[in-house]
Amino acid sequence: MRPFSAKRYLLIPVLMLIAFAAITCESPRKSTAVSTGKTDRRIAKRYSDPAINETIWMAWNHYAGKRYEQALLDFERLIAKGYDHYDILFGAGISSLGIGNPRKAAGWFSRCLEKNPGHFEALYFRADAYMRMNDDSRARTDLETIFSDSMQIPLLCGLHAGEFADGKTLDTRRGKAKEILKTL
Repeated sequence: MRPFSAKRYLLIPVLMLIAFAAITCESPRKSTAVSTGKTDRRIAKRYSDPAINETIWMAWNHYAGKRYEQALLDFERLIAKGYDHYDILFGAGISSLGIGNPRKAAGWFSRCLEKNPGHFEALYFRADAYMRMNDDSRARTDLETIFSDSMQIPLLCGLHAGEFADGKTLDTRRGKAKEILKTL
Protein backbone atom coordinates (compact mmCIF):
# COMPACT_ATOMS: atom_id res chain seq x y z
CA MET A 1 0.00 0.00 0.00
CA ARG A 2 1.23 3.49 -0.93
CA PRO A 3 1.73 6.05 1.80
CA PHE A 4 -0.75 8.96 1.98
CA SER A 5 0.24 11.85 -0.28
CA ALA A 6 -1.51 15.19 0.23
CA LYS A 7 -0.08 16.45 -3.07
CA ARG A 8 -1.80 13.69 -5.00
CA TYR A 9 -5.20 14.36 -3.42
CA LEU A 10 -4.96 18.13 -3.90
CA LEU A 11 -3.96 17.79 -7.54
CA ILE A 12 -7.32 16.33 -8.62
CA PRO A 13 -9.50 19.23 -7.35
CA VAL A 14 -7.03 21.75 -8.78
CA LEU A 15 -7.17 20.09 -12.20
CA MET A 16 -10.99 19.96 -12.03
CA LEU A 17 -11.07 23.67 -11.17
CA ILE A 18 -8.78 24.51 -14.10
CA ALA A 19 -10.93 22.45 -16.47
CA PHE A 20 -14.11 24.11 -15.20
CA ALA A 21 -12.58 27.60 -15.63
CA ALA A 22 -11.46 26.77 -19.17
CA ILE A 23 -14.96 25.65 -20.10
CA THR A 24 -16.89 28.53 -18.53
CA CYS A 25 -14.63 31.52 -19.17
CA GLU A 26 -15.69 33.81 -21.98
CA SER A 27 -13.27 34.23 -24.83
CA PRO A 28 -12.30 37.75 -25.87
CA ARG A 29 -14.04 37.42 -29.25
CA LYS A 30 -16.97 39.68 -30.02
CA SER A 31 -19.27 36.86 -31.04
CA THR A 32 -19.80 33.17 -30.60
CA ALA A 33 -20.99 30.49 -33.01
CA VAL A 34 -24.41 29.04 -32.28
CA SER A 35 -25.96 26.24 -34.27
CA THR A 36 -29.39 27.17 -35.59
CA GLY A 37 -30.11 23.88 -37.32
CA LYS A 38 -29.28 24.98 -40.86
CA THR A 39 -26.08 26.94 -40.34
CA ASP A 40 -23.89 28.20 -37.56
CA ARG A 41 -24.72 31.80 -36.74
CA ARG A 42 -22.42 34.27 -35.02
CA ILE A 43 -24.15 35.95 -32.12
CA ALA A 44 -22.69 39.19 -30.82
CA LYS A 45 -21.97 39.20 -27.11
CA ARG A 46 -23.86 41.79 -25.15
CA TYR A 47 -23.69 39.86 -21.87
CA SER A 48 -21.44 37.10 -20.54
CA ASP A 49 -24.40 34.68 -20.36
CA PRO A 50 -24.69 32.92 -23.75
CA ALA A 51 -28.35 32.06 -23.07
CA ILE A 52 -29.23 35.75 -22.75
CA ASN A 53 -27.34 36.56 -25.95
CA GLU A 54 -29.24 33.80 -27.74
CA THR A 55 -32.55 35.16 -26.38
CA ILE A 56 -31.64 38.56 -27.78
CA TRP A 57 -30.81 36.97 -31.12
CA MET A 58 -34.18 35.15 -31.11
CA ALA A 59 -35.98 38.43 -30.37
CA TRP A 60 -34.26 39.95 -33.39
CA ASN A 61 -35.34 36.90 -35.43
CA HIS A 62 -38.94 37.59 -34.40
CA TYR A 63 -38.50 41.15 -35.61
CA ALA A 64 -36.96 40.01 -38.92
CA GLY A 65 -39.90 37.64 -39.39
CA LYS A 66 -42.31 40.59 -38.90
CA ARG A 67 -43.55 39.09 -35.62
CA TYR A 68 -43.29 42.50 -34.00
CA GLU A 69 -45.51 41.76 -31.00
CA GLN A 70 -43.46 38.69 -30.07
CA ALA A 71 -40.22 40.61 -30.58
CA LEU A 72 -41.46 43.44 -28.36
CA LEU A 73 -42.50 40.98 -25.65
CA ASP A 74 -39.06 39.35 -25.77
CA PHE A 75 -37.23 42.68 -25.58
CA GLU A 76 -39.46 43.98 -22.78
CA ARG A 77 -39.00 40.77 -20.76
CA LEU A 78 -35.23 41.13 -21.06
CA ILE A 79 -35.40 44.77 -19.97
CA ALA A 80 -37.64 43.88 -17.00
CA LYS A 81 -35.00 41.38 -15.90
CA GLY A 82 -32.35 44.11 -15.92
CA TYR A 83 -30.82 43.42 -19.34
CA ASP A 84 -30.94 46.95 -20.69
CA HIS A 85 -28.14 47.00 -23.24
CA TYR A 86 -28.66 49.77 -25.78
CA ASP A 87 -29.35 47.20 -28.53
CA ILE A 88 -32.18 45.63 -26.49
CA LEU A 89 -33.70 49.07 -25.88
CA PHE A 90 -33.37 49.80 -29.60
CA GLY A 91 -35.05 46.45 -30.38
CA ALA A 92 -37.98 47.39 -28.14
CA GLY A 93 -38.24 50.70 -29.98
CA ILE A 94 -38.15 49.30 -33.49
CA SER A 95 -40.64 46.58 -32.50
CA SER A 96 -42.95 49.24 -31.06
CA LEU A 97 -42.82 51.03 -34.41
CA GLY A 98 -43.64 47.72 -36.07
CA ILE A 99 -46.87 47.38 -34.08
CA GLY A 100 -47.76 51.01 -34.78
CA ASN A 101 -47.00 52.62 -31.41
CA PRO A 102 -44.70 55.57 -32.18
CA ARG A 103 -45.04 57.14 -28.71
CA LYS A 104 -43.79 53.99 -27.02
CA ALA A 105 -41.10 53.60 -29.70
CA ALA A 106 -39.81 57.14 -29.10
CA GLY A 107 -39.51 56.35 -25.39
CA TRP A 108 -37.46 53.21 -26.03
CA PHE A 109 -35.24 55.01 -28.55
CA SER A 110 -34.66 57.80 -26.02
CA ARG A 111 -33.56 55.25 -23.41
CA CYS A 112 -31.28 53.67 -26.01
CA LEU A 113 -29.72 57.05 -26.76
CA GLU A 114 -29.15 57.66 -23.04
CA LYS A 115 -26.99 54.51 -23.04
CA ASN A 116 -25.35 55.25 -26.40
CA PRO A 117 -25.70 58.83 -27.72
CA GLY A 118 -23.88 57.83 -30.94
CA HIS A 119 -26.55 55.28 -31.91
CA PHE A 120 -27.41 56.71 -35.33
CA GLU A 121 -30.05 54.03 -36.00
CA ALA A 122 -31.96 55.03 -32.84
CA LEU A 123 -31.80 58.68 -33.93
CA TYR A 124 -33.08 57.82 -37.40
CA PHE A 125 -35.98 55.69 -36.17
CA ARG A 126 -36.86 58.06 -33.32
CA ALA A 127 -37.17 60.75 -35.99
CA ASP A 128 -39.55 58.40 -37.81
CA ALA A 129 -41.58 57.97 -34.60
CA TYR A 130 -41.70 61.75 -34.10
CA MET A 131 -42.88 62.27 -37.68
CA ARG A 132 -45.65 59.71 -37.12
CA MET A 133 -46.68 61.79 -34.08
CA ASN A 134 -46.57 64.98 -36.21
CA ASP A 135 -43.67 66.38 -34.19
CA ASP A 136 -41.54 67.55 -37.10
CA SER A 137 -39.38 69.81 -34.95
CA ARG A 138 -37.99 66.94 -32.86
CA ALA A 139 -37.73 64.75 -35.97
CA ARG A 140 -35.63 67.44 -37.66
CA THR A 141 -33.32 67.68 -34.64
CA ASP A 142 -32.70 63.90 -34.65
CA LEU A 143 -32.11 63.78 -38.40
CA GLU A 144 -29.66 66.69 -38.22
CA THR A 145 -27.80 65.01 -35.34
CA ILE A 146 -27.08 62.01 -37.58
CA PHE A 147 -24.65 64.27 -39.47
CA SER A 148 -22.49 64.95 -36.38
CA ASP A 149 -19.08 63.35 -36.00
CA SER A 150 -20.05 61.59 -32.76
CA MET A 151 -21.83 58.66 -34.40
CA GLN A 152 -20.56 55.27 -33.25
CA ILE A 153 -19.05 52.99 -35.91
CA PRO A 154 -19.21 50.04 -35.91
CA LEU A 155 -22.46 49.93 -34.01
CA LEU A 156 -23.77 46.75 -32.41
CA CYS A 157 -27.27 46.58 -33.86
CA GLY A 158 -29.33 43.40 -34.19
CA LEU A 159 -31.39 45.04 -36.92
CA HIS A 160 -28.60 44.17 -39.35
CA ALA A 161 -27.78 40.66 -40.56
CA GLY A 162 -24.18 40.78 -39.34
CA GLU A 163 -25.36 42.37 -36.05
CA PHE A 164 -23.20 45.41 -36.69
CA ALA A 165 -23.91 48.65 -38.54
CA ASP A 166 -20.85 50.09 -40.23
CA GLY A 167 -19.80 53.24 -42.04
CA LYS A 168 -21.72 52.21 -45.15
CA THR A 169 -24.90 51.89 -43.07
CA LEU A 170 -24.27 55.33 -41.56
CA ASP A 171 -23.77 56.80 -45.03
CA THR A 172 -27.08 55.24 -46.14
CA ARG A 173 -28.89 56.70 -43.11
CA ARG A 174 -27.33 60.09 -43.73
CA GLY A 175 -28.52 60.00 -47.34
CA LYS A 176 -32.06 59.10 -46.28
CA ALA A 177 -31.99 61.73 -43.52
CA LYS A 178 -30.94 64.35 -46.07
CA GLU A 179 -33.89 63.44 -48.30
CA ILE A 180 -36.36 63.55 -45.41
CA LEU A 181 -35.00 66.90 -44.20
CA LYS A 182 -35.85 68.39 -47.61
CA THR A 183 -39.51 67.59 -46.96
CA LEU A 184 -39.73 68.86 -43.36
